[in-house]
Amino acid sequence: YFSGKDVHDRLFAALSETAAIPAGWKLVPIEPTPKMVNVAIDAFYETPGMADVIRAVIAAAPEIGHV
Repeated sequence: YFSGKDVHDRLFAALSETAAIPAGWKLVPIEPTPKMVNVAIDAFYETPGMADVIRAVIAAAPEIGHV
């Protein structure tokens, strides 16, 4: 019997070993974290374009396994 966290950890380890992320790409959460939302709000008022907002949100996304 495996606990939910144990299953998560085992799946994460297996996927981390097999999934390659191409250079210049980043995996992001399906739902934005509170930090990502706050960065989006700030960037919306501080940057000239939507592309800058998106870049800021992607940069604020947590690294894999650090959610």
